[in-house]
Amino acid sequence: MLTDTQIKNLKPADKLYRKTDKQGLCIEVRPNGKKYWYYRFSFDGKATMMLLGEYPMISLSQAREKHLNARAALKQGINPIAKERQEKQIAKDERADLFAYHANAFLDKIKDKRSSGYVRQIRHNLDTYILPEIGNKAIKDIDTIDIIQMMNRVLKLVRANIKKHGTGEVTAELCRQQSGLIFRHAMRSVRGLHDPTIGAKGEIERPPIDHARDLTLDELKLLLQKLQNYGGMPSTKGVIWTMLYTMCRTKEARFMRWEHIDFERKLWSVPLAEISRRKKGERNMKTDRPHIVPLSDQMIKLLKDMHPMTGLGEFVFVSPKDFTKPIGAMTVNCALDYMGLKNISGHDLRSTGSTYLHGLGYDTTHINLQMAHVDNTVSGIYNHALYLPERTKMLQDWADYLDNLR
Repeated sequence: MLTDTQIKNLKPADKLYRKTDKQGLCIEVRPNGKKYWYYRFSFDGKATMMLLGEYPMISLSQAREKHLNARAALKQGINPIAKERQEKQIAKDERADLFAYHANAFLDKIKDKRSSGYVRQIRHNLDTYILPEIGNKAIKDIDTIDIIQMMNRVLKLVRANIKKHGTGEVTAELCRQQSGLIFRHAMRSVRGLHDPTIGAKGEIERPPIDHARDLTLDELKLLLQKLQNYGGMPSTKGVIWTMLYTMCRTKEARFMRWEHIDFERKLWSVPLAEISRRKKGERNMKTDRPHIVPLSDQMIKLLKDMHPMTGLGEFVFVSPKDFTKPIGAMTVNCALDYMGLKNISGHDLRSTGSTYLHGLGYDTTHINLQMAHVDNTVSGIYNHALYLPERTKMLQDWADYLDNLR
């Protein structure tokens, strides 16, 4: 019989060789140094070898246990190789019944059709909240009570994480909705399956939407002072100034690209997303229209200051972790929190600009066009270059107004 020390000391030779342990159990040493466990036996008069695994992943004691099980099957007149193959198939079929299997199948289907951010969000919620609760359950056995329990578990996890914003209701509801997508996808291949997430709808009420608010004059002055003295990353500081000066959305500022900046004409032209990105649901603008933003003198200076730092890349405001990507979605609000402005969000800057410009007497049409706010009626047909001279003057006056408040 072999010992662990003997096995460890087996050296490769020019040709493979085997060392026997007992009753057909042996270890094979190959010229490349790899070692494999085999069980040599006869079945129906034919000599056969059954692979038990690679050493040291399969230890001596584990190999002997596998060998013992194979010999027990052989004594019952069962081919141990066929038995192992059948057990693997049963295990595979059982995995195919699990919710986790269908979740992964759903992600595989959408990964090339939807945006990477959308797929990443579902993957995160699956791994963090959904699969730990229902992933190892047969999808047919999951009922509405299981979904509600999963949602309540999400509430507890979010509330226990002090780094998370909110109290978990939104995340719990999102997990319910995303689970529903997986159930409806699985219905196409599993007979008699229903969607238990429907019955859980409304079980956890979402909190009222926290709409953007207008900053008071004192709050605006404090923000400008804090931002002026902010010592963080230039991209973070720059993207907040951009949101203030242009009244654009946070995502639009984060994804500002150098190729869209015309320094000579002092314009930021945001085109429609490329066809390949649009097919995945990605947009350059929330309204999914091209948009032109006149750039004030202050914005031109900001961009010229940023150019030596990020001008060789795609994005103006880059992530400190990866210069090929824009700054993160939470960067602006985290920076405002860091500055002690916890009651101010990035979206408040946009709303504030609109309100103050109305108060300063600027035309509502010009303001709405600048913010890409257009209705869907015939009179609301969008012309991204409409009133460009008026909007240019308006944004320059707004930038000057902000600078005078510092």
